[in-house]
Amino acid sequence: MSNNIKESVSIGERIITKNMLLILSIGGEHIANLEGNLRIRNDKRIVWTIGIAVFLLECIAGYYYNVYVGYYHSDGISRVANAFYVLYSRSPHLGFLLLYPWIPAMATKGIAGLLMSAIFASLTASILVRAFIKRGIQRLYAVVFTLLYSLNPMVFIFGFNGLSDAPFIFFVILSIIHF
Repeated sequence: MSNNIKESVSIGERIITKNMLLILSIGGEHIANLEGNLRIRNDKRIVWTIGIAVFLLECIAGYYYNVYVGYYHSDGISRVANAFYVLYSRSPHLGFLLLYPWIPAMATKGIAGLLMSAIFASLTASILVRAFIKRGIQRLYAVVFTLLYSLNPMVFIFGFNGLSDAPFIFFVILSIIHF
């Protein structure tokens, strides 16, 4: 009788142990999945934060240089002027897309070129930090390397001068990362 009791207890323990292991393994996968989701969410937050920060820095510096210092790159202003001529010619087809009637500085101060360059500079920073993190570099180093690149004086100036350098750099880095 005592053997039957031990056997039933050991069988019961095995069932309980198997159920606990099953619950732990399912829960462990769930916990690991939650940690992975949190890591991905934090990575996306870092990418967005870097992109927005670089965009704001470029816009602030560009506005200061364009409006207060009066630094206009001649080719950047001519690009904005050519776009203005296309949009607001005698027979405007796309004129309603720009905000020129409400914001004259978009054309007169070169703000449209500044915004174009700043958008591409921030996109470049975003894809760089994402590529660093995706390839296993620690987040801190990924952010530091990206900020060192983005705040390099020449790259920073390319981010607000209205020239085609920022889109060119964006597409070159994008093609290097993805192909």
